[in-house]
Amino acid sequence: MLISPCSVSRFVAALHRLVALDLDQSWAKAKKNQQATGVRHTQKVQSESAGLVSERLSHQTTDIRGTSMIGQNRMGIVAGIILSVFSCVAPAAEKITLLTEQYPPYNMSMTVQGYAHKSEDIGGLCTDIIRATFAKAGIEYRMKLRNWSYGMDRVQRRVNHGLFCTVRTEERESVFKWVGPITTMKVALMAKGDSGIKLNRLSDARRYTIGGYKGDAFTGQMVSEGMNVSIASDDMANPLRLQNGSIDLWVTDVLAGPYKASEAGDLDELKIALELKSSPVYLAFNTETDDEILQSLQNALGSLKEDGTITALEHQYGL
Repeated sequence: MLISPCSVSRFVAALHRLVALDLDQSWAKAKKNQQATGVRHTQKVQSESAGLVSERLSHQTTDIRGTSMIGQNRMGIVAGIILSVFSCVAPAAEKITLLTEQYPPYNMSMTVQGYAHKSEDIGGLCTDIIRATFAKAGIEYRMKLRNWSYGMDRVQRRVNHGLFCTVRTEERESVFKWVGPITTMKVALMAKGDSGIKLNRLSDARRYTIGGYKGDAFTGQMVSEGMNVSIASDDMANPLRLQNGSIDLWVTDVLAGPYKASEAGDLDELKIALELKSSPVYLAFNTETDDEILQSLQNALGSLKEDGTITALEHQYGL
């Protein structure tokens, strides 16, 4: 269980109040005893007047009520200490929800559907690294595979939600908190295997229609470069669009492209028309997520890199 700094500060403040209350009670009791002793030594009268008796009875009643109120006050402070600590612990103890998309071999459904509700139904390189990282950090999570644009929107609105594998761009920098990099993707413009398209530089692609999809960082980069981009709602549509001639090129990862093309079924062969660059990918969190959780995950990921676990997983997937 993670305890945030606010729990410590609240506990100390409440403890100070409790100690101060005890000191005040001790001082008041000592003063009262001293006054009572003085009365016994100086008082020579054998009998007291009815008014004095009544006055003393009144004081005793007041003392009893005061003691009761002090006890209640003290119990209230103790209860406040407990509530203060656990009000800080609760957010850190909440299970993390992770979202990803169908983007093999990095993240992929292990069932026939293009989505998944359970962690055990999701596989891939990024998924394996994320699982190892959370296990190392000792943090509980749930994982779901959804449409990418849905995941982007969901994580921005929900605390303790994360999205992987996410390219870290200037536009996204302040929108999320980041853990990583997890691994690296190699971006390329892909064409059909029998295509006659030849590119020497990115500017050569301006005459062609490039397929991308909503919410994708690589697609956004093509748009910012002034390319003619046709944006689909889901990347799984692009292999089919490439096959039927709706687009000439497809911006994708060099590993993910062939995987998706094979899933589409009708596209027999792809070729790299132009390899662009390598992009590190991250686990992106909602900005209200506890920094202690993020630091624990970052430390765990660093340990997995140092002991060779990450490299071994990357080699299994062809990187």
